[in-house]
Amino acid sequence: MKCLNHFVLLLLLVLAATWAAHAKPDACSANKGTCRPRACCRDEHNRERAIALVGVCQRDEICCSSEVKVKPCMEGKGSCLPLGCCPNDKDTIAIVERTGECGSFAICCLYEAAAAAAAPAAVKSTCSFMESEPMCGTRETGITESTDIRANRWEFPWSVAIFEIRSMASWTFNVFLCGGSVLQDGTIVTTAECVEKQRANVLRVHLGRWNLVAPGREECSQLLSVTKIVLHGGYNPATKENNIALLLTGGIVQWSTSVNHICLPTAERSDTDPCYIVGWDSESTGSVNYMLKFSVRTDETLDECRDSVREHHPSSAYVLSLEHGCASVVDTMDKHYPCARITGSGVVCRSSATGRYYLRGIALYALRNCSLSTINDLFVDVTRYLDWIRDTPRGE
Repeated sequence: MKCLNHFVLLLLLVLAATWAAHAKPDACSANKGTCRPRACCRDEHNRERAIALVGVCQRDEICCSSEVKVKPCMEGKGSCLPLGCCPNDKDTIAIVERTGECGSFAICCLYEAAAAAAAPAAVKSTCSFMESEPMCGTRETGITESTDIRANRWEFPWSVAIFEIRSMASWTFNVFLCGGSVLQDGTIVTTAECVEKQRANVLRVHLGRWNLVAPGREECSQLLSVTKIVLHGGYNPATKENNIALLLTGGIVQWSTSVNHICLPTAERSDTDPCYIVGWDSESTGSVNYMLKFSVRTDETLDECRDSVREHHPSSAYVLSLEHGCASVVDTMDKHYPCARITGSGVVCRSSATGRYYLRGIALYALRNCSLSTINDLFVDVTRYLDWIRDTPRGE
């Protein structure tokens, strides 16, 4: 019986190899089809649309009708596809959907919609790597400040995007979690609420990013793995007290036009220094593509902030303790401002004394929404955690 089982297993392996060797994808395309995994051959109503051809595709694939209609998303810029079915899947950026545009088990794939467009001409890289470590809080000469809410490319080279690697069956994709800021030793500062339930080995830190949904590897970007997550010992998930975390990264950061580290606050800072909240929109709209910045004042008192929060969010669990900061947007917010933004982004200020940027705070989830655009923003006051940041061991 044991020998018979071995024989049957060997026969199945031979048949599988023979099937793969004789697969004829040309026969599938000749019948207006494309070889795809079965899970990826579904239309906008989640119905399978296979062409009845046997042995024309590789094992675990079927001949899928090229005329399958899929649901458009992001105002026609993409198509709703099952998770893992977007072309170049390992580079897929899946923005966490809050509007449910594609449903629970699908993502808006921008590559599918763009596949028919002609490939753009190759652009010569404009970034350069530094031979020595640059000064913190500076950007390369020639990179100007934007005049609206969309930041220029590499205007804030210390801002990073944090992703989680997720898998479904044999497919792997990246999910955007939150923002952060890189320090001199490559450590990332972010919020505890972003990473409290994550495992270090599934996190990736993207440096030098600007357009999160750009197809392929974005110019001059870098990718770091995470070796350890360090939550503040006093973090309270319910009240968001001590909402700060450090990500210890693997590899070496290459300082360049697109990547530099942010300064920590010093005695030279002033309450009149111009400040910005820098990061990405959290909604699944076109504005999620690019890095955004909001000019803010950070001299609001906690009493003012507490009154604002209680007025609009009477049931809010936030406890506005001393480590919280309160910011208010300088410019009038109109329909062009996103309704919300991701957590973990840096609240950075430009020192009037040195001209360099320093990390004033870490942005919490904006309590405002589309109808409450003037409500104050809360942030973690980094000045109260300087000793903790500096004293946290960086080793394993």
